[in-house]
Amino acid sequence: MAIFKQLDVRVTSGKIRNKKGEFSNEVDCMIVEGEGEPIPYTDKFIYDISQVIAVLEIKKNLYKDELVDSYNKMHRIYKISDPDITNMKGMRDAFRHIMKKELPTYEELEIR
Repeated sequence: MAIFKQLDVRVTSGKIRNKKGEFSNEVDCMIVEGEGEPIPYTDKFIYDISQVIAVLEIKKNLYKDELVDSYNKMHRIYKISDPDITNMKGMRDAFRHIMKKELPTYEELEIR
């Protein structure tokens, strides 16, 4: 209700596709611009990565397995994204402020 209708911004769920035709995992919640391609027999949509403004991963509990799953989903989105579009500076800054240390690289993560 708070989003201006003239902007054609929507809150939805579904998948993200890049220019090469690669897909993300299913996204719980994303803020997008414009119309997406409906996924048959669902209320979800496929959006081109250039239409995606923000991606939210929703978890009821913050258990290790769920956090690892969330990280892997977000990492997949990062991997299919265009390096020119993706700006990790904001995420790195937020992590640094909250955790008081630098954001680890994917290779540095120890997943048990």
